[in-house]
Amino acid sequence: MIRKIIQIDTDKCNGCGACANACHEGAIAMVNGKAKLMRDDYCDGFGDCLPHCPTGAITFVEREAAAYSEQLLKQALAINPTGIDPNFFYGDFLLEQGDKAQAKIYLDKALAAPARPGREVADEGRKTEIRERLAKL
Repeated sequence: MIRKIIQIDTDKCNGCGACANACHEGAIAMVNGKAKLMRDDYCDGFGDCLPHCPTGAITFVEREAAAYSEQLLKQALAINPTGIDPNFFYGDFLLEQGDKAQAKIYLDKALAAPARPGREVADEGRKTEIRERLAKL
């Protein structure tokens, strides 16, 4: 599936690890002293890592990336049934599968999710994406 995801320029990476520490999804790890995107399906495309990179090694790209795992999405919903991210990602997955009615239910839940302290910018960006998806329905 084509989606927004981070890209790391290893030539610019100084190996400080700030991006890996800032990545709430666990998509980035340090490998041989450099930041590396370990799993496409963990990257939420919001770049909490981006402002923490002192060298500008992280950018956004739109590219073919691993699709989200339905099993992992359902596990995330079981852990955080009212959360913005689990509901958004599952709704987005359902939309990609062509199940518009169920996608709308989860996207509406995501839009109504409680705010996350310290993640206001990411939440606003996510809500913009949610509204874009809902407009397609």
